[in-house]
Amino acid sequence: MYDDISEDTRLYFDELAEREAIEEQRQQAIEENEQRYYQWRENWYKQFGSWPEEWMEIERYEADVAGGYID
Repeated sequence: MYDDISEDTRLYFDELAEREAIEEQRQQAIEENEQRYYQWRENWYKQFGSWPEEWMEIERYEADVAGGYID
């Protein structure tokens, strides 16, 4: 395959292929992490129905109503 090119060019293409393979692995790891995150988030919604920030707002509102600050 490399019979007609110089050693430097051969090394360049080998390094380029290696960098591309590493970048592809990195991108694949990022995509897998995103999939795991979205699966975890979906499971959270199924189990609890909302995010903790929403719970805190609801609890704060209920406490304000109970304290007489809101009618």
